[in-house]
Amino acid sequence: MAASDVVVMNRREYRHLYEEYTNDDGFNSREHLPHIVKRLAGLIPDQRTRLFVVTCDTDGASAVMHTSGNIDGIHDVPAITTNKTIDTTGAGDAFAFGMVWGLESGREWQEAMQWGVKIAALNITGFGGWWAADPNNPNRITPAFFDPTTT
Repeated sequence: MAASDVVVMNRREYRHLYEEYTNDDGFNSREHLPHIVKRLAGLIPDQRTRLFVVTCDTDGASAVMHTSGNIDGIHDVPAITTNKTIDTTGAGDAFAFGMVWGLESGREWQEAMQWGVKIAALNITGFGGWWAADPNNPNRITPAFFDPTTT
């Protein structure tokens, strides 16, 4: 974790780092994220700016930008609701993909988080992480070639 510029984890993983936080309903980004960033800052040997993100299932995602434990900004992004949820498998990975794609495309971290929730929302409309980057157009995602309904 000390070598990473961006760390993404879900609420349950986060709970293991912050023992006083005991259930998902009690998560509050403004209260909990600064605490864990200060705690993790001692493990980070340099002064680079880092992004720490917690995905929160149907509540979206929260992130804090920090430099050596000093908070530069906190941002919450609500989940995008869909009336077509089929399978939530891979939603967190889809969020991470969308966010990293946004960052690598030169977007600010807050906008990159928006891309993360958009891709996660698309992901849950199919079976188990079935969206993938289009090999012919990396700026577009399409259903993956594997179709679980045929196996």
